[in-house]
Amino acid sequence: MIQHIAISINQIKEADSFIAKIKDIIEKCIDKQIPVLTFNFPETDFDILEKVMEQISSWEKINPEKIKLNVFGKWYDFPSRIVEKIKKLINETKHYDTFFLNFCIKYDGQEEITDACKLLAIQAKAEKISPEQIDKKNIKENLYTSAFMPPEKIIITGKQQKLGGFLLWDSSKAEIIFMEKDFEEIDDFLT
Repeated sequence: MIQHIAISINQIKEADSFIAKIKDIIEKCIDKQIPVLTFNFPETDFDILEKVMEQISSWEKINPEKIKLNVFGKWYDFPSRIVEKIKKLINETKHYDTFFLNFCIKYDGQEEITDACKLLAIQAKAEKISPEQIDKKNIKENLYTSAFMPPEKIIITGKQQKLGGFLLWDSSKAEIIFMEKDFEEIDDFLT
């Protein structure tokens, strides 16, 4: 049974249809009992990102389905209006544990691994671990995505036929599916 699906969005053409499709995919994952869904946002304008956060925050499914939102990446240097909306949504859903909706925003897989290595170096310098103890397990424990199992499937939408560093560490055993269209036929890959 699939536990985690990750989707990298190549381009957001129009905010409302994009948000509607995200909600549709979340509902399908809930129906199929896929507890973790991760979306990688492309570089996008702040107005679209703000609209996504507002509509997800006010979505009637968030509370009854106990959907917890996580955001990975370097989003904290965005304009304060975006940062506050993200923080608010994270805070409002922090106690939920049934379904996990992850957004990778201004995310880079190489930076994630670099940051994990820096944390391990700090631990080694503080003599909490020795360099010999550094292994795959404690690298994973220091990634942004440490609380989640790696995805079984990663779906890349659009014409770009490359992973682009999305979930770089966690993608090693995932089935990678490239779709030329954005979202139209994604439902076929949710099983």
